[in-house]
Amino acid sequence: MTGGMVICLGNTGRNFGAGMSGGVAYMFDEEGDFVSKRLNTEMVNVYPLIECDDADIQLVKGKIEKHVEYTGSARGKSILDDWDNQQKHFLKILPQDYERVLNAMTRAQERGLEGDDAIQAALTGAKSPEAALKEAQSTADRLLRSYR
Repeated sequence: MTGGMVICLGNTGRNFGAGMSGGVAYMFDEEGDFVSKRLNTEMVNVYPLIECDDADIQLVKGKIEKHVEYTGSARGKSILDDWDNQQKHFLKILPQDYERVLNAMTRAQERGLEGDDAIQAALTGAKSPEAALKEAQSTADRLLRSYR
């Protein structure tokens, strides 16, 4: 998975998350063994949904509601009918590198940067576009000196 979102209400095979570089997965782990038996934890972080933001919880619930509305899913309906007890079985799976970029973007936006400037700051760790340019020039100068 390189982007987007998936909500899985059923089982998966082993090695889930291997190669996951972007996006987010929400897994319904009714048996409580997903992490130990089917998840490749080398590249991802795992969070119980009930410990995430209310926005994440509402997103998952809302998507399941739409899924039930569009498909008549009995599994989705049974989860929704007992949502207060069932939401504790969901896990949020996020690639580690993707999460770092999201966090850096949030910090850049908190400093008042927007759009491309926020993305540049997130990728370089710079505080402003000017600082990013200065850092790039410094790196280029250092490389040029090393080749002389």
